[in-house]
This record gives sequence, C-alpha cells and structure tokens, in this order.
Amino acid sequence: MPKRPDKSSAGRKNGDPTLIRIGELAANTDTTLRTLHYYEELGLLAPAERTKGGFRLYRPDATQHVRYIQYLRALGVGLPQIQSLTEARASDDAARCDCVRGVLHGELRRVKSVMHQYARLRDELEATLDVLQECVDRGCDGTPGGLRCGECDVTSQRTYVPATFTADPSR
Repeated sequence: MPKRPDKSSAGRKNGDPTLIRIGELAANTDTTLRTLHYYEELGLLAPAERTKGGFRLYRPDATQHVRYIQYLRALGVGLPQIQSLTEARASDDAARCDCVRGVLHGELRRVKSVMHQYARLRDELEATLDVLQECVDRGCDGTPGGLRCGECDVTSQRTYVPATFTADPSR
C-alpha cells in the first residue's frame, strides 16, 4: 500500500512542521475562522506563510497572540487600541513604551468613566428600592411613576426622588 503524504505539512513551502493551519489556530483559541481573517484584515495577525493551495500557516506563538487580543477585548479595549498595542509590541524603537503607556492611560480613563456611570446607576437603583420599600410599607401599590406618585407623603417628603417616580407616566 502506498504511503500517504503527511497532511500536516502537505502543500507547505518549506514543510515546517511547527506551523499550524488557521483551523488549528481557531480551535486552539476557541474562535472562528472569520474572526481570525478579520484580525488579519486589521493587521492584528499575520500568517507566517501560505501553502501552495493558499492556506494560511501560523507560528505556534500566534495562539498566544490571539489569546492576548481576546483578553484585551474581554476587558473592553477597542480594536484601534489593540492595533496600537500590537504595533508597539512588534516595534523595537523607543516610542514603544510611550505608545503602550498612552493606550493604557486612555483605557484607564475609559474604565474610570464607566465605573462612575455604574456608581451613579447603583445609587439610583438603591434610592428607587428605598422609595419602593417605603411605599409598600405604607400600603401603596408601589408602582413607580404611577398616577399617585409625586402626590403622596413618601415622595413629597424626600429631598431626592429617583427619576423613576418623577417621570410623567402618560408619555
């Protein structure tokens, strides 16, 4: 019986067995081929070479690089910022550190802003729950923004009434 060629290096220019196909990279990183193609379009990922048939082949460290991109995405870092970080990682010049610091400072500002928005939301939800509990304790139906809300003692005696209780219910 004739021996079949090893598919892992079939069609590769130099037959480098350490290179992995895009499907393997997708499986290793739990992502899709389309996502990897998109990362390539953006310049975030580049194949080491292509087979004679045009299949993309990647170095083994591409798995770690894709996971790095996924980690940053999970943190909410945008693709333009990831592009800057990827370019900075690949460069050897002195501006590399400044670029990384600039991107990270921008991300820190964004995170602080989001945290501030969440803190405001938390405060609003807590205040709404406080008013609702007081309404329930007094025998009200506890429907925020109901027709009687704003007229009862619960809301009229408070220095702050959540927007839920002050909104016009007819809108």
